Amino acid sequence: MTGKKTKQGLSLRFLTELLAGLTVLLYPMVVTAVLSMLQTLAAEKGGGGKGLDVFCMLLTAAVWLGAALLTKTRWMGRALPKTGLVLSGMLFLSVLFYVLAFAMEQEVIGFSGVLWAFCRLLGAPAAVSVDGMQALLGTETGTAAMLSCGVYLAVSFLAAFPGKESGKQNPKAAGKN
Repeated sequence: MTGKKTKQGLSLRFLTELLAGLTVLLYPMVVTAVLSMLQTLAAEKGGGGKGLDVFCMLLTAAVWLGAALLTKTRWMGRALPKTGLVLSGMLFLSVLFYVLAFAMEQEVIGFSGVLWAFCRLLGAPAAVSVDGMQALLGTETGTAAMLSCGVYLAVSFLAAFPGKESGKQNPKAAGKN
């Protein structure tokens, strides 16, 4: 049944893998967007406090780490190495976009409102975590930003490295070649 083709020529296995990959990718993106909006709304109403910032930081890091681990394990039916590479690329670019937005906030480079908003949106994982990192460790904003970006770069590298099973070939498939 996994090799059965649909009318358009796509196999059911391919569609299942695509759906599993998109599920793994969309989950951390949606959670990060919701937490970012929650922090923004709390800041407008007078601040949610340090507890909310730490909670958002820990939840965001746990969700992205969980997504990276899902690409390595068989919890989704099989390991998803290509999804891990996409996840890694998303996090790496997210860190770069947040660094650009942070540089504009600190007036290191010229400020452009549209570019800042775009970079802040795409750099949401690091942006959500900076306030929590600052509240948790009691550091300055720049140090918290660097630590937050470092956490997401580490998760990005974890997602990018191939798992143990990617180098192994199925003995039945090896004999058919």
